[in-house]
Amino acid sequence: MDCRLREVYYGRASPRLPPSHPNQPTASSGTFETRSGFREYPMVMSIRYILFYKNTARSAEVRSLHAFGDDPYGVKMPMLIAGFVRNEKKDYPKLDALVEDIRVVCNVARRSFDREA
Repeated sequence: MDCRLREVYYGRASPRLPPSHPNQPTASSGTFETRSGFREYPMVMSIRYILFYKNTARSAEVRSLHAFGDDPYGVKMPMLIAGFVRNEKKDYPKLDALVEDIRVVCNVARRSFDREA
């Protein structure tokens, strides 16, 4: 499988949360309000086949770096890709390895957001 089809990025997402959502952003969450009144959150995104789950089509999977009070599943979420983290070149033999790799990618993204332009 071509590793160029399995890539990881970082950027910002702006989920359209309903007023009833228990999200409680804090000053340390890395969020900020846009001119349109929506809040942006740092995120990472993979575009790949997730072989561990036997995917047959590529998927775009977004992971917010902000801890929401409740999962924002099912809401529209415009995204801005700010940078490339790396190509994925392997499958994961166990779920623990996949989870650990997600942690590493999130840490790379956090450090990237902390850098000056």
